[in-house]
Amino acid sequence: MKKAQLFKAAAALSLTIALGAGVKNVQANETATKTQTPNVQSVRLDQHGPTVVLRWRANFRPGQYYQIYRSSGDYSSAKRLIGTTTHGVFVDRHPGKNVYQTAYTVKAVNKWTGKSSEVQTSFNKQIFGDNMKIFNPNDDSQKINATVKETFDKQKSPETSQFNNSRYGFYFMPGKYDQADPNHAYEMGYYSTVSGLGKTPTQTDLPNILVENYMKDENNNATQNFWTAIENVHLTNNKPQSGVQGQFNYATSQATPIRRMEVDRTTQLDWKSGWASGGYIADSNFKQKIGSMSQQQYYVRNTDLHNKWYNGDGSYNFTMQGNLNAPATNWSQTGSVSNVATTPVIKEKPFLYMGSNNRYQVFVPAQRRNAKGTSWTKDSMGPGRSLDLLSRFYIARSDRDNADSINAAIRRGKNIFFTPGVYHLNKSLQVNRPNTIILGTGMATLESDNQQGAIKVGNVPGVTLAGLIVDQGSQSETLVQVGNKYGRRFSSPANQTLLSDIFVRVGGPNTQQVPKVNKAVEINSDNVIGDDMWIWRGDHGSHIGWTQNEMQNGLVVNGNNVTMYGLFSEHGQKEQVLWNGENGRTYFYQSETPYDAQKQSDWMSHDGTVNGYASYKVADHVKRHEFTGSGVYGVFTMTNGAKIQAANSIEVPDTPGVIVNHASTKTFAGDGSIDNVINNHGGSTTDGQKHFITKYQNGQVE
Repeated sequence: MKKAQLFKAAAALSLTIALGAGVKNVQANETATKTQTPNVQSVRLDQHGPTVVLRWRANFRPGQYYQIYRSSGDYSSAKRLIGTTTHGVFVDRHPGKNVYQTAYTVKAVNKWTGKSSEVQTSFNKQIFGDNMKIFNPNDDSQKINATVKETFDKQKSPETSQFNNSRYGFYFMPGKYDQADPNHAYEMGYYSTVSGLGKTPTQTDLPNILVENYMKDENNNATQNFWTAIENVHLTNNKPQSGVQGQFNYATSQATPIRRMEVDRTTQLDWKSGWASGGYIADSNFKQKIGSMSQQQYYVRNTDLHNKWYNGDGSYNFTMQGNLNAPATNWSQTGSVSNVATTPVIKEKPFLYMGSNNRYQVFVPAQRRNAKGTSWTKDSMGPGRSLDLLSRFYIARSDRDNADSINAAIRRGKNIFFTPGVYHLNKSLQVNRPNTIILGTGMATLESDNQQGAIKVGNVPGVTLAGLIVDQGSQSETLVQVGNKYGRRFSSPANQTLLSDIFVRVGGPNTQQVPKVNKAVEINSDNVIGDDMWIWRGDHGSHIGWTQNEMQNGLVVNGNNVTMYGLFSEHGQKEQVLWNGENGRTYFYQSETPYDAQKQSDWMSHDGTVNGYASYKVADHVKRHEFTGSGVYGVFTMTNGAKIQAANSIEVPDTPGVIVNHASTKTFAGDGSIDNVINNHGGSTTDGQKHFITKYQNGQVE
């Protein structure tokens, strides 16, 4: 055979072999395609008029198609097939009147094998992320219960959960959730909040809620039950039970506010009469017996108690203000009740709800003067204004947002709604627009990783900071600053700035840096309301020690006409509250000394001439100040054996316009004492007794 013919034959043979291999490859690819498990990713929902458009990333292969299901909520057991497609888009032309009570499942199916994968999503998840759980009455009650229980199991341990980074907000659409089990109790752990989405509490019926003693010790200790909240729900009692099982048990201490609740059950604010250090209730209606035999103190404001409040004789400070049917003042060796008839000026905390137009709204209650009773009735939200959430707020999420994105939104004129999470701030949040609302849910936490602090509010009126934990994660002069210290102050008595449910921590969480701050909260503006604030230099957790988590002052007030309701400030190394402004008012105060001064010379005031620092100090130049209902407690348990003394728990100028009502003090633990209640009057706690003063004014004691 000639050489050319040989080449042709070889080429033909190679082509035949190649074609055969190609056929085999095609057959193999077809086999692989037919046996693959399809997938679907990144489902996006958009509402266009009455329709909802679903889009997703489609890696389409022959034999693959998509099934679209619709259900009546993220936690519904029933879902209905509404269409199929081979594309990455689908239009639901009949989504229902409230798209926020709808969830979608996109299921990718291999027609040859039946293998499939699916993704469920909803507008709620798309807007708020995974840490906000939104239930509606069409959801499966067992799924709701399991979701709450799963979170509780992760968040209930003081050892592993108390300083973790998980945050959760449970929201219930208006409706009845008490039908399947009228006595089911939703258990709450650390960093969890329960809220109703009705206009009033009575639109959202829950069976019960439970917080017991997380520490599980023999004393039924709830003194480390922190950072939970309940708001805008109605606890029913449709099938009464006796004993603990039939009660609303809320065994908590600081930073656990109850707001805007209606409760049909007996309420016990401790766990089986164990230790607890609460607490705060406002704008609520308790129809049955409520109280505690073992709480150290409690503040209750603008609430109807139906003449059913009780408390133990061993307690120290129960301050009632602006309530209906509350106990009368009883301030004595065994009595600890202060009853203040009205609340002079108050704004209730804004809250999220579902509007009649089936859109999320934020209700901003109006400012009230001389308020008595709740701001709402069964049929009315009360005076205030509603803001559309999606158009008026920037919804912040910890998985995508930082100081730059949040500050940019504020500059664009947006309010901020913080979903549950921990937000690391490498810059301060700057709030310089009047009436800006900064609202958190699910114990959203701002951790300051910078040298300027977490939040700085300019000299503008009507700003609201609410529902936030603020952690010091670095070193700075202040952590939260309201108003510039210098320059003209623009404020309004008719439109006051509000700090509501603000919980500040210096030490405790395992921050990247050792936290230090001079003034944790500084108020320079005039006309400011503080409503439920806990400023805490940590006594346990991470970065704890006299030279580690340093905090000189908890709260410094330089502005005039500043009013505090339910103020807690603990363990600061100098004055825990230093008040320099005129016409200040505080109703209810709880404080503990620092545990950990290593020697008396470490803790001396008045240029080293007086033992310790007063917890609450009104500056010598102040002419008018009112202070009602206080408990300052000595705890000296981490002093390395040193005996530590404080001369006074309170220091005020002796002038007619400065009045202190109902002040008490006691040493709880350690080798130390508080020697006087106010200005060298009241006696030393070395005898182990509660010491109290009914009234102090201009050097005169009652």
